[in-house]
Amino acid sequence: MKKLSNEDQKKLRSLLGDYCDQFKVVAAIPTRYSKIEGVTEKKAGAIEYISFIAYPEIDKEDNRKAFSDALLQAVLKSQNSLNELHKNFESPKEWPRIESCIRKGKKRYYKACVFWQAYTHFCNYVNQAERNESAINYGWHDFLIKYASFYQTYDDGFGFGGSKLDFQELYSNRLNFPNIKNHGDKEDIRPLRKHWSELKSSLNLVYGLVKAFEKEGVKSLPILNTLISNPFWVDDAIKSSQYKLAKYLLVMDKPQSYIKTDINPLQMPFLDLSFDPIFVRSEKIFQ
Repeated sequence: MKKLSNEDQKKLRSLLGDYCDQFKVVAAIPTRYSKIEGVTEKKAGAIEYISFIAYPEIDKEDNRKAFSDALLQAVLKSQNSLNELHKNFESPKEWPRIESCIRKGKKRYYKACVFWQAYTHFCNYVNQAERNESAINYGWHDFLIKYASFYQTYDDGFGFGGSKLDFQELYSNRLNFPNIKNHGDKEDIRPLRKHWSELKSSLNLVYGLVKAFEKEGVKSLPILNTLISNPFWVDDAIKSSQYKLAKYLLVMDKPQSYIKTDINPLQMPFLDLSFDPIFVRSEKIFQ
């Protein structure tokens, strides 16, 4: 990843400052978990960052909190920190409820990462075609189906299995009949489009996470347990997610002709580090 110059960083910080009061979801992390014995600031930040990827929407605050609570309780139980568990949770969950909540949040986190991969691939495809003045034969829905077809069987279908649709069959049909003007029957992929509409707001956060690991020479993300137990990545992920959010703002009013995916950066979470803020914080913005 090319390092931003100091001047570029300054411009992007200024842009974020201009829009701070317009973001739908803003938070400084870690928040409530910063004083729990046995849970470092970085580990608390990792838990909350992951929960924002899984539930980036403004109306999913309760789900986000339930997921982060479940992750934290799992950490405390695994450390046998029962005193801290009962000190911070009036009614701690039993393992079956914790596992159920984590599985639900993990599935959304997993899908968010897949959607980021698909969206990045699609944008690169369009940009390269336009540079080479080549025909653009595939649209965004084609890429959605391509990735869903792969992950429907990958990892026992954890993220996209259980669907009544055969994404592999849909993908094969689209390969045989490419047409940028005809995305096919949208009703065929209505559930997939719904999931995309819910999780596209976490694109900047997944980008930040991926770039933090790429900086270390790692090209694939580890499992959640590792992300939480070794949270070295939190600082870099948040900073990268901020600058990516600013870059989305720069092109917000200049959409590319073929990239019609309705990305709204103002609906993406703007996260900051409570112990290393990007700029002087206003209590009105961060609460």
